[in-house]
Amino acid sequence: MRGADFGRPHRHFWEGFGKVTSGLRVSLPGSAAGRCDDERVSRSRTMRAATLAGAGAGAWSAVLVLAVVVLIVLASWVAVPHGTSDLSDALRSGGLSFVVINGAPVHIATAWLTIPLLGLAFLPVVVVRWAVGRALRALDSSVDTMVGALIGTAVVYATMVGLVAWLASTPTAGSPPFRAAGWGAGVAIVGVLWATKAAAALRTSVADWPDGLRRTFRAAAIAVMTLVGASFVVLATAFVAGATTIIALYDSLHSGLVGSTLIFFLGLGWLPAMASWTWSWIVGSGFAVGVNTSVVPGDAHLGAVPAFPWLGALPSHAPFIGGLVFLLAVLAGALMLPALSKTGAAAVGQALSASLLVGVTGALVAWIGHGSIGPGRLGVAGPAVLSTGVHTFGYVALGSLTVVALRSATRAIRGQVASTTDDVPARVGTAA
Repeated sequence: MRGADFGRPHRHFWEGFGKVTSGLRVSLPGSAAGRCDDERVSRSRTMRAATLAGAGAGAWSAVLVLAVVVLIVLASWVAVPHGTSDLSDALRSGGLSFVVINGAPVHIATAWLTIPLLGLAFLPVVVVRWAVGRALRALDSSVDTMVGALIGTAVVYATMVGLVAWLASTPTAGSPPFRAAGWGAGVAIVGVLWATKAAAALRTSVADWPDGLRRTFRAAAIAVMTLVGASFVVLATAFVAGATTIIALYDSLHSGLVGSTLIFFLGLGWLPAMASWTWSWIVGSGFAVGVNTSVVPGDAHLGAVPAFPWLGALPSHAPFIGGLVFLLAVLAGALMLPALSKTGAAAVGQALSASLLVGVTGALVAWIGHGSIGPGRLGVAGPAVLSTGVHTFGYVALGSLTVVALRSATRAIRGQVASTTDDVPARVGTAA
């Protein structure tokens, strides 16, 4: 559905912002027909207009996402028995749910849930992207526009997320407002970058980079995409293998339709975190699901874990091919070869640099999936950040350097064979 079809109030809102931002662009002294000869003033004007437009888009996005989440929570509160809880409790739960889907940590009594539900953060990101795209229609697609929109949207959206966290928090349940605001800013930034097509602009600018730097980043991107794809494939295989356990856990909860739906979306939110666990498992560092537990390719030590159905995909013992799964990380490094230089020394430097970038990405992925999922021993879950980064760098570097060495050796052998073949007629002529 096109954005203009959402209703007359929405059209009036965006038309009003279009007039305001257009007015800012033409009302400055020294402008003629909406254009200014002074480049500095023109850039300042554009950024100011984009900042104001982004602020409006950030406010509108926060209100819309909050309204949707609160309505869903209220519908669930009405549909299921809620004991002694009243409407104010339901509204606070809706506010905390809004904070949580933006990735912020939350505590319930003494239990902390700090692993972000990035799978659900897709909703606010899409809303921010839509709102910013409509707000910036009257502006050009320059870097100044993107920067202004980033500032305006991130500040306003983050402030509103932090404010909701502060208002909805109680001594028994809540979220730190400043941490919530930080995660809200991250959601807003992703939405703005998507709306302004920053990725396409980056791909275009890559062509102007030095050849070595361009090859390094392309090689790293190939390895990262390979590992991400492998992580989701392995995770899907784990879900299929643990389907019986997952279904049994769902049945044991007796949560009904509403409860089962909420559990499903909670698992969907944690899906990126579980993919980060799989990444760390592939590279050999493994992950934990509680204190004194570990799941590594060659072994699995699990204690009592929460009766959360999606955790039924965890292996109760090491898979028979677990010891070879590191080859996926080596393969990711080997696939970088087409992006590397043809000369041996340059290719080695680019391979090591790209592997380092992939290792840093692996550490970031591990950080996303590391945190707390409950009280007591469940306060430690996910992969170790530094270990995952080091393992990722090691295996990717092994794969990339191996194929570079094989290519150099193959060329050397071909060169020797060619030189030997060329010498044969000369020797025959000398003998004659």
